[in-house]
Amino acid sequence: MTWIAERASGQSIRTLVESLWSKLGCERDGYFINDAKGKVCTGAGFNATLRDMARFALMISKKGQWNGGQLLAADTVDRLFQGPDPVHYGLNKDYSQWTPGASSRSQWYVHADESIMAVGIHGQIIYINKPCNVVVIKQSSAPEAESPLDLDTVVMLKTIAEHLA
Repeated sequence: MTWIAERASGQSIRTLVESLWSKLGCERDGYFINDAKGKVCTGAGFNATLRDMARFALMISKKGQWNGGQLLAADTVDRLFQGPDPVHYGLNKDYSQWTPGASSRSQWYVHADESIMAVGIHGQIIYINKPCNVVVIKQSSAPEAESPLDLDTVVMLKTIAEHLA
């Protein structure tokens, strides 16, 4: 997806992220890890502080708006929450057992309750529950990339959102 964004915009992914990050008023630089050839890994490996990730998630929850400006097109954000048919996603038991009834779109897990979740390895999660108007950022450094506790984490996030709504 990186090459599509770079080709469409005529800018590097670094420049695109820096522009968004500065408009969000982030306190620290966010950064991607590089692969063995020095290329940016945008499908994974993004690093940022908890507060800056919260700013990003809040902007997504507000349909791309931040401080009176439209940083992402509202229809782009709306498409994230729509996701594809969960039946196709459910065919893969590794995913469907972890996030029952969900689907996946543009690196986000999309739930039927209009919540979305971006997940990093070792326990990082951005969780946005639109109907409950709740955003949760979970930063972790779990010893294993995946854990039996991951399913409990999804249930916990939904429970927190419902309680706060």
